[in-house]
Amino acid sequence: MYEPIHELCVTMNWKIYFPVIACILFVPAVQAQPSASIVGRVLLNGVQPIANADITYYNTATGLSYTSVSDLDGYYWLNDMELPVEERTTSSNTPITRTSGATNPVGAGTSFYFLHQHPIAEVDVYDILGRRVLSIPVQSIRCADQWFSSGYWNGACASGVSVANGRYFVVANYPGQVDVIPVIHLRDGGAATLVHSQNPSELLRRMSCTSGDITGSMRGQGERTTALTNDFAITVQPGEEGPLFEEREFVRTLEDGFNPMFTDTVRATQPARVLFIGNSYTNFNDGMDTHLQALTDMAHPEWPCYIERAAFGGYSLQDHYQNDYTMERVREGEWDLVILQGSSISHNSDPEYFYLGVRQMKAAIDSTGAQTALFMTWADEYHPRIIEDIIEIHETIADQLDIPVYPVGIAWENTRIQAPDLNLYHEDGYHPNLKGTYLSVCVFYAAIYSESPEEQYFVDDAQIPLEKQLTLQQIAWETVISY
Repeated sequence: MYEPIHELCVTMNWKIYFPVIACILFVPAVQAQPSASIVGRVLLNGVQPIANADITYYNTATGLSYTSVSDLDGYYWLNDMELPVEERTTSSNTPITRTSGATNPVGAGTSFYFLHQHPIAEVDVYDILGRRVLSIPVQSIRCADQWFSSGYWNGACASGVSVANGRYFVVANYPGQVDVIPVIHLRDGGAATLVHSQNPSELLRRMSCTSGDITGSMRGQGERTTALTNDFAITVQPGEEGPLFEEREFVRTLEDGFNPMFTDTVRATQPARVLFIGNSYTNFNDGMDTHLQALTDMAHPEWPCYIERAAFGGYSLQDHYQNDYTMERVREGEWDLVILQGSSISHNSDPEYFYLGVRQMKAAIDSTGAQTALFMTWADEYHPRIIEDIIEIHETIADQLDIPVYPVGIAWENTRIQAPDLNLYHEDGYHPNLKGTYLSVCVFYAAIYSESPEEQYFVDDAQIPLEKQLTLQQIAWETVISY
């Protein structure tokens, strides 16, 4: 069940460390100022790392603030954030079932974490007599010039048998350094990580209880200091040299010692990178993307927007899903928003085919962290009543997948009713002429940025006099805010 003690002696330079760790049984608890350390990561939409984000942790109990800046991979770390303490005395034979600061106080196992200078692949677990119980693989993540390693011990030995109650040690070996985490294991009461130690002297300084009978219940001894549960008010905001995103404020509870790694998800203030995927409806008149880029640049030249399209005549969304170029653009474009326009014929004649294409594309888009939206197309000039079917089909799949719909087709129908003199169709009766593309782009602008396109002029073309541009802008805005 256990490996011989001499193996641990070789691994840990036991001549130095075994007497120190063995002395734990006889060293009285030393009161120390509790502190919390943490590694976090800032991700845009939960996927894309955000560099140069400013992070502030404010301890509501002590009134102290701690700041950090995320690196190129989105990681940040804060060490030794001071916590308030509560004095408490326990008698020498009081059973201990939990230790404040435990990473997993109610299960049969325990998680452990190391922050160190070198990567490791595994750690070893030893009992109080120095016998190796088993080796455990760990996951290591680089954080600038340090490494964050984490793992989990289920309380069993290498053969899978649960070990006896008592104190154990998780040991990590690096070049020229040994880190030790002492653990209390209770088969019927849970396991608790006591301390995340950088060296044996730190282990002794932070130790707060001792072991009586390693085969029985754990016993406390004398006066000990425990950390109160601590709430930190956290702010994550863009730095001067980093990308823009919506500032976040929230509360996080930290405990004494090294806390688990957290991910802080932020959202873009406005979509900086937008991709249209569609067919000739998207492609006509140099593309919806070209006109939306021009309108956005005119309205907000300070916005760092980049808008592109992947559109091929006659393509359905399933065609795009099987197209290498389209999928490469989805995966590698670092988009904030991808707008899907399905085949104008197939989604009317076969809704299930359209639904399948939307689901396939959304799954691929979700994996990149971008948002998906639907481009609701319009009824052709010869069958205006099918707009009702188009609306129903788009809203059905959007409700199922919880994604927004941009009501371009409804704006076209409103124009047909409110301004019948404004023809939006190309001579084929299906595709948009310049006014049709202009109206569509105004809807996209209003829906994406929640801002009216009124009095934002960017088309210098005799086909669209300024007063007609204003009419189309008003219809687009009214359609979006009433949808």
